[in-house]
Amino acid sequence: MATRQLWIISLVLCSALPSAATVNWKLTVTNNIQAYQHDCVIINCTFEYNNCTEEQKKIQSTPEKGIWMKKEGMDVNLYHPNSSQIHSDFRGRTELLGNISQKNCTLKINNLRKTDAGQYIFRVEGITTKGGICHYRYIEQPVKLKVFNKDTRPVITMDEVKVGSLATVTCSINYTCVSNPPDLNWSHEQRENDSIYKNRHGDQWILTSILTFQTQESDLDTMINCTAKYNLSSSGYEEKKESTLLKLGYPPRIKEESACSKNQCVCVVDSRPPSVIRWLSSDGKSVISNISAKEYKVEYELNILDVNVGVLYCEAINRHGKSTVSFSLGSSLGFLYIVISGFAVLIIILLAAIFYMWRFRIQKEKKNTLYMMTNPLYKTTE
Repeated sequence: MATRQLWIISLVLCSALPSAATVNWKLTVTNNIQAYQHDCVIINCTFEYNNCTEEQKKIQSTPEKGIWMKKEGMDVNLYHPNSSQIHSDFRGRTELLGNISQKNCTLKINNLRKTDAGQYIFRVEGITTKGGICHYRYIEQPVKLKVFNKDTRPVITMDEVKVGSLATVTCSINYTCVSNPPDLNWSHEQRENDSIYKNRHGDQWILTSILTFQTQESDLDTMINCTAKYNLSSSGYEEKKESTLLKLGYPPRIKEESACSKNQCVCVVDSRPPSVIRWLSSDGKSVISNISAKEYKVEYELNILDVNVGVLYCEAINRHGKSTVSFSLGSSLGFLYIVISGFAVLIIILLAAIFYMWRFRIQKEKKNTLYMMTNPLYKTTE
């Protein structure tokens, strides 16, 4: 009776053992990966491996072989320990970075093509203690790869700085091949510091080069280049270059050709960025006229016939500084004032002379009349 009960218990336990298809085989991967054409991609992968079962008996086995397949009409091997078993489209471009005996199935695909996009399945094979093959395909955990035809030129960023100060220029590039990143090189020769940083963003990496240098007048209107050099494995190298104009500024400079004539004043301003230019009265505060310049060099004119001041100020302001120049109107308007004043004096003198002569004549006529009336010689007889 006891033997029969033990047999029943053993049967129940054996029946509870899952088959190879239902054992908790687990694959840890990123299910959706995006990569760039001509770059490489690394699929990080680990797996759980269980002993196989045969005739309800657990057979010990160890993983010895890892195979990656692309799921198409017919599954094709993109990686196999035996290179002759690899499809010609992938031969020479794939390598297993992981160690199967350590349950690491990490795969690298070099020089990606648009046709590499698709679904990938990992298969593991082991040898049982009986010499048989224990294998499992992780079809429920596929990797979906998308390959983009990306413009792989770097991106340059720079904030405007004042000429003579320290400039910082950044060049960045996205890539997916962590084991084979591109090289970044600058065209600017007078660099003082060039730092490289790598940051991970999801499945992609960002390579950043930061260039720091002291700016000078000769850097104005100068282009700076950043070149990314890609190693395409057996295909050689590929270079992508991006250029930008150095963003340099300086405070307003009021040029020597600024001057006042009899009718107008001209203020010639050169600045980067363009300035706000104002004409101020002799107190240096009251605004007579102002403009927001649209260009670096501007000639701002002011009609001075209607301005009754002895001194004018031209003031130019931008984010890097301010410049102010005064203009004395004595050499221009002073002459006009003298002429006008002279005419006024002459007119006053002339009017005074006329009035004096008129008054003298009237007084003389009155005297003559009085003399004739009192002198007996001028009396007439009736």
